[in-house]
Formats: sequence, structure tokens, C-alpha cells
Amino acid sequence: MTTDRSIDTLFGDYLARLRAAAADLPPDRQRELEEEIAAHLSESKATGAAHDEASARAVLDRLGHPGGIARAAGEDLPEAVAAAPGPADLRREYAAAFMLTFGSVLLPGLGWLIGIYLLWTSRLWTLPDKVLGTLVYPGGPGVLLVLSIRLGYFFPHAIGVLLEVFLLVLPLIAFAVLLRRASRRRSLVTARSFAPAT
Repeated sequence: MTTDRSIDTLFGDYLARLRAAAADLPPDRQRELEEEIAAHLSESKATGAAHDEASARAVLDRLGHPGGIARAAGEDLPEAVAAAPGPADLRREYAAAFMLTFGSVLLPGLGWLIGIYLLWTSRLWTLPDKVLGTLVYPGGPGVLLVLSIRLGYFFPHAIGVLLEVFLLVLPLIAFAVLLRRASRRRSLVTARSFAPAT
């Protein structure tokens, strides 16, 4: 019983240090990271890999320092973002989302091209994000809206209306997701910028 308490104390202290080291990560990533490590520690105890204080310390040594784990968890950020000297803002990202959606309706073709430029020069979106933003609708919903109106002549009125709504709503959903991702990365960059040097 005493051994179990000692192991629990060691593991609890490790998770507390991990929680503190991961404070700059987005909340969902913090929670995911802590759950992953806690599950690993529980498994090591259940399988007997951590059956006494010495073996429990060996398990923790193999995991590594909590600060190193937290740093590794943040390495999925774009390199330019991680190296940014100060807080980034979302003006470029909001402008890209606007031009790729409403801008492509107001300025068919040209609005989409401007949005693509802003999308691919963003420091807060990863390559998969940029590919998604590009492929949601090549040419933008403005171009496809015109096509849907023309195609609507070949379908019943109700289907034509649903098609037009779908073409407008889908890119809005996609860019809401992309802006949420960019906002999370911005929060992490801001936190790193103001974190005291160690």
C-alpha cells in the first residue's frame, strides 16, 4: 500500500510538472497531452512495469523531462510561426477568408486570386490548411454560384435553390474551421512571446 502511494505521488508530481510546462499550449492540446501521459503511467502500473519506487522512476526517466514533452507537443506549428519574434494577428487570415468567399462573389475570379495570395502567405496556417482553403472551391463560390444558377435551369426550382445555398455555406464552414485553427496558433505564439526567458 505504501509502495502504491509512493508511485502515485511520483506520477502525480510528474503530471503536475507536465501541466505547468504545457501551460502555453492550446487548452485542447494540453488536455490531450496530459491524458496520453496519464494513460501511459496507469498502464505501466497495471502491467507491473512500475511496481516499486525505483521502477516508477525508471518509467519517468524513459518518458523524459516534462518540459521536453511539452515542447515536442508544440512542434506541429508552422516553422515561421514558432520563430515569430512577437504576437501575430489574424488580419491576413480574416482578409483571406473574406476574399475567398464573399470577395469571389463581389469580384469574380480576381477576389479569389487575392484570397489565394493571402492564404498562402499566412504564417498561421499549415500546408494542409492552405491546400484545404484552395480546394474548397477553385475559383471561389462566386464562380460556382454563377454555374449553379445556369445548372439550375436543368433541375427543379427547389433543387436549384438548395444547390446555391450549399455552394455558399460550405466554404463558410471550411473557413470557420481554418480561422479557429489560426486563432489557436496565434494564442500560442502570443503566450510564447510574453513568456519569461528561462
